[in-house]
Parts: sequence; C-alpha cells; structure tokens
Amino acid sequence: MINWQEKVHKPYLISSQSEEEIKPGETFYSTLHFENGEFIRRDFKAEEWDNVDKEKVISWWRQDLPVNKDEHKQQLLNATVLLGIFNDMKQTNSRHEQCFLYCLGLLLMRLKKLRYLDIAHEENEDFILLQDRSDKNCYKIKDPKMTPEEEDIVSKNLESIFTVHTPEEINPS
Repeated sequence: MINWQEKVHKPYLISSQSEEEIKPGETFYSTLHFENGEFIRRDFKAEEWDNVDKEKVISWWRQDLPVNKDEHKQQLLNATVLLGIFNDMKQTNSRHEQCFLYCLGLLLMRLKKLRYLDIAHEENEDFILLQDRSDKNCYKIKDPKMTPEEEDIVSKNLESIFTVHTPEEINPS
C-alpha cells in the first residue's frame, strides 16, 4: 500500500524561479510536477514563464492573484482548468499519477464536465469510461484499485495542490 501522507507539497505565492513574492493583481503560472514520489505545484511570475522547462511539467495553468484577500481565500481552480490538467495527464503510466488522474476524473464527473459511460474489464484490469460533455471525446482511465484509505488520502492531497498560501500565512508578523 502506498503511503500518501506528505506526498503533496503545498504551493506558496512565491516564484519558484526568482523566489520573489507574487503580489495581488499579478498574473502568474502554476505548474504540476511529479518528483521523487510527490506531486508538487510550482508558481512562476508571468515574465519568467518563457524560461520554465516545460518538459518536466505534467500540466500548467495561468491565473491572476486577486487584489482582495477574501477573493484569494475563496479562489479555487475552475472546472476548465481541472479538465486541462486531466487532459494533460490522461496517458500516464505512473501509479501515483494514475491515482491522481482517477480521482480527478471522479471530481470532473461531479462537476458535470465528464459523463460516466461504463466500466471496461481488460486482462485483469478495470477502466472507467468517461466522456467530455463539451467536445464528446471519450477517455478510458485505469482504475488503480485504491483502498478506501488511499482514496481519502489522495482526495486530501488533491485539495492541498489547489490550496495556495500567501507569504503572510506562512510567516505571520
């Protein structure tokens, strides 16, 4: 059984390249990586984006940091961004990434972006068949057969990837 505890690092609104704070109102890019058995989200200022090694990136998305702190705390990645991450990861063979992808697919079904079609059984493996509601593309996603404990941990890890912290939350004055 995989120990998912501490497998996902939470991002901070600090550029991974320059280590400068990303300020309210700024545009920045976030990337998702899988390194040394952990999912890692990194943030980059817009002006640094061209220098990012995109070969090592599983997925990425662009966003603007709200000026209002209350908006920032409520800001979640929208379903379109999550669907983009799903599409970027759908060909993975890594178990960790398959677990992540499977749960992301379930989340996108709940958000009504993907439609459940069926379960397929092939050579001792199960797959969930999903359809994109907007473009009608169909996907066959391997069921990693996680235990209930793994499912709970992966769900919590997914949440932590999409939670960012301001420098004030890291080092309160």
